[in-house]
Amino acid sequence: MQEEFDRIKAALSSNDTNQRKKAVARLVYLEHPKVFDALELVAREDPDPMIREQAIYYLENYEFVSDATNTAPDDEEWICEVCAQNNPAVATFCSACASPKPQQRSTVIQRKRSNRTAEPTFFLHAEHEDFVKGRSKTLHGHKSNRVKLTIGMIFLAVGLSTMIGVLAIFLPDTLPAYELAETTTSTTGTITGTFIDLNPATGAESYVLTYEYTVADITYQTETIVETDIYDQYDMGDTVEVFYVPSTPDKNRITEADTSWESDVQIIGLGLLVGAVVEIIGLGFLYSIFAGNDKTTQLEKKGRVVKGEIISADSNTTPQGEQWLTIQYQFVAPDTQQEIIHTTRQKAPGLRNNILPNQGTPVRVVYVSRQNFRLL
Repeated sequence: MQEEFDRIKAALSSNDTNQRKKAVARLVYLEHPKVFDALELVAREDPDPMIREQAIYYLENYEFVSDATNTAPDDEEWICEVCAQNNPAVATFCSACASPKPQQRSTVIQRKRSNRTAEPTFFLHAEHEDFVKGRSKTLHGHKSNRVKLTIGMIFLAVGLSTMIGVLAIFLPDTLPAYELAETTTSTTGTITGTFIDLNPATGAESYVLTYEYTVADITYQTETIVETDIYDQYDMGDTVEVFYVPSTPDKNRITEADTSWESDVQIIGLGLLVGAVVEIIGLGFLYSIFAGNDKTTQLEKKGRVVKGEIISADSNTTPQGEQWLTIQYQFVAPDTQQEIIHTTRQKAPGLRNNILPNQGTPVRVVYVSRQNFRLL
């Protein structure tokens, strides 16, 4: 017992917070006369407030009683354990059989205090009480996941619509413009007319050339608006080099390649990128739901509800008005019989009258494994 106490006491001085937590939990079940002193030291000096709360909880809720059965006080006569001879208090050996005076022995009896008023079980969410009593098979969070699912589906729809819309608007014009700009296939055409088109509404003038060319025995006639300097270069009957797309010869040009398609490609790329990001966000929502649901489903179908109790509880309100509750609690794992101390932080919009649960308040934990359990 002394060796175990020494090991636990050494662990209480560790820099590892988790190791100190486990040491305090083991200490309270060790029968040793120095347990109370060790807990008092932790309650005063441990740097972690949660561990100090844990030690204070044990000090307040457990009794540490010295049991002096079979003792031999130094100021009273003592009876020899070998021959039952009465001996004076000052004697260190039995006067009849010379057996040594028995040493005073003390043990520590640790038990939960029974004079505390029983408190009702604390539940983080009201529907969990129905889960514990068998009136519901659903844990809190599954219903709220419907909102996440809706948001995720909206993001997926918006992302897909963005990508399809960008392609539908820009691709039909951009692809032919790219093909025409990049083509090097040409033939000789003839200018068939020149004229200036006047817009009566704005008074703007457009300089127009009409021309014809032949590809594979098919003659194509077309017209195009050109800049003034190009317009002045041609008269009717002049020859002109015509560039055309081999697969669709009616798509042609007689001027330098139009590079406006490049900006359209940038718009398409940006639209696809935005759509992809929105899609990823939507998939992230769905993944968070299904990944969380996997553990939650295990808890609902295979979880065992076990009793626990609160070690400490604290709450705070964010600038947005959201109330958060931080609870440190403990329970015994039903598969390993090891005590588990865990801290959880959750939203607590339904905290009744803003009253925090006390130390020792009963709680319920649904447990599957050390990696999957939840405070109800």
